[in-house]
Amino acid sequence: MKAKASAKTKMKKFTRKMKKSTTTPRTARSKKKPTSFLSLPREIRQKIFIQSYGRFLFVKPPLFTGSLRETFRTTVNMVNKRMCDHEKQAIEIWVDEMRTVHPIIRDDMDFVCRQIVRRADFGRLMEETQDGQNSIGFCNGD
Repeated sequence: MKAKASAKTKMKKFTRKMKKSTTTPRTARSKKKPTSFLSLPREIRQKIFIQSYGRFLFVKPPLFTGSLRETFRTTVNMVNKRMCDHEKQAIEIWVDEMRTVHPIIRDDMDFVCRQIVRRADFGRLMEETQDGQNSIGFCNGD
């Protein structure tokens, strides 16, 4: 009977050692918060937002000589104006939606919006023509 008791005691000690060795101690790793989008530095979040908005499409005037040139330039400028107005509206809608996600993101979106509008280069859609003049497809960047 003592042999059985001794074997049980040894088994309990062995089991305790196994439990101790297989469990990981609580360290700083368990206290660290998991990385999330909101825990990233503001500059990185803003860069991600700016790069995630990629909807810039503008019609540039073709290079024409003669009387059709002005007609096409005027037509293309009108198309650019409409597209710019539509693009600005799309940017505003996207920014407003992103602002509702989280207060931290709301603070980031002012800078992001300015950068996207600047990147779209509203008001300066210029292309040099063959005679050295600039043809401008404008829309105001207000």
